[in-house]
Amino acid sequence: MYGLEMKLWLTATLWFSVTATSKVLRLQSRSQLTLKKIVSDPTCEVCGLHEETQSHIFYHCDMAAQFWSRMAMNVPSDPTNLLSWNRPASVAQEGFSSFVALCHWQLWKARNEKVFRQCTTGVQQILRQCSAVSVQWEARLPPSKRHVVQAWGQLFEAARQGEG
Repeated sequence: MYGLEMKLWLTATLWFSVTATSKVLRLQSRSQLTLKKIVSDPTCEVCGLHEETQSHIFYHCDMAAQFWSRMAMNVPSDPTNLLSWNRPASVAQEGFSSFVALCHWQLWKARNEKVFRQCTTGVQQILRQCSAVSVQWEARLPPSKRHVVQAWGQLFEAARQGEG
């Protein structure tokens, strides 16, 4: 997945992660589905405590907050601004947007596992999945770029081991 295919995937994923907190409401959170009268309760199915907004899914739900904490990354007040994130020193600037997109994608998939399959995905499993995806990405990159994604895998594994 390199070249045009990767660029298209990253563009879609970045759109997905950036719109997570933007005023453009594109993701079908329970809050949005309640407004459309598709569901009657806007409560998050993952934590069962708060209204499920786009921001809640990615940053404020217990699962998401634990994920970012294990990654030793504080969610900035404006998460759509990648420059406001505290980029881990081991993550190169050139791949940081893809790294953040990968994290968002795995959080979204974990949320959907709960909503559609009633399967709870723990933070350890999300970190394991992030690590596995980073290995797949690494294999598809030219050798000169693999070090960027190798650092992601090391960071995910460190967070999984509680070293994040």
